Amino acid sequence: MAWLHAAAAVLVLAIASVLWARTRQDRGSTAHGRTTLFIAVFVGQGLIGLTQIATGLAETVIVAHLLGSAFVWAGAVRVFLDTHTRTAPHRHAHGSRFRSRPAALS
Repeated sequence: MAWLHAAAAVLVLAIASVLWARTRQDRGSTAHGRTTLFIAVFVGQGLIGLTQIATGLAETVIVAHLLGSAFVWAGAVRVFLDTHTRTAPHRHAHGSRFRSRPAALS
């Protein structure tokens, strides 16, 4: 089962590397900075995982790996949000961002 975990990690690292290369043209952008940070945290997470394997899954290393996993997911969400176009909320005819309630609920 460890090979599946490693294969998924390699796939994510490859996708992140492609995204990093595509955002490299605008090095000052938030997306490029967050992608760079994501890759750094992800590589660190991989090193922790390799340490787990080498030490026989020491308890403190497992805690560090789980904490690193949380940082990786938070980073992935931030990169996703920075690299996807946001659209303006739909406004209805009366100018409200939300639909009005039916008369029976008002």
